[in-house]
Amino acid sequence: MLERILVALDGSEDAAHALDVAADMAQRYGAELVLFHAFAHYALRPDIELLVEDSVRDVFRKAGREAAQEILDQAKALIAPRDLAAVRCIAVEGEPASAIVDTAGQQQVGLIVMGTRGLGGLRELVLGSVAHKVTVLATCPVMIVK
Repeated sequence: MLERILVALDGSEDAAHALDVAADMAQRYGAELVLFHAFAHYALRPDIELLVEDSVRDVFRKAGREAAQEILDQAKALIAPRDLAAVRCIAVEGEPASAIVDTAGQQQVGLIVMGTRGLGGLRELVLGSVAHKVTVLATCPVMIVK
């Protein structure tokens, strides 16, 4: 039985579709829904990030946490009218694909739901999509929503 579903959110339209599908499934199966967002604390390339002062790094971390909280709050508000067994929000600092997979393992998630395209832009095209990386790395089923 499906007890816990993680939906990866990044504020994109595809993530909103994934949230809708995940909430429907959670409602249907009486599963806990985990709203998840991963944020990076650096605004620059990781190799340049090494040169950034700690105070600047802290500003980026704070901004990342605040943006994550806003994304999770908006998602929670969208699904509030539904009769869900349980909803939990988790924000993690780190590279999105690894953070999604690691959190899914730690939380004993039975299914990861995510959009096909997020807000990655050119970086996503060059390095490969987060969705693709998650499907390769995850140990549980992954549903990709268009």
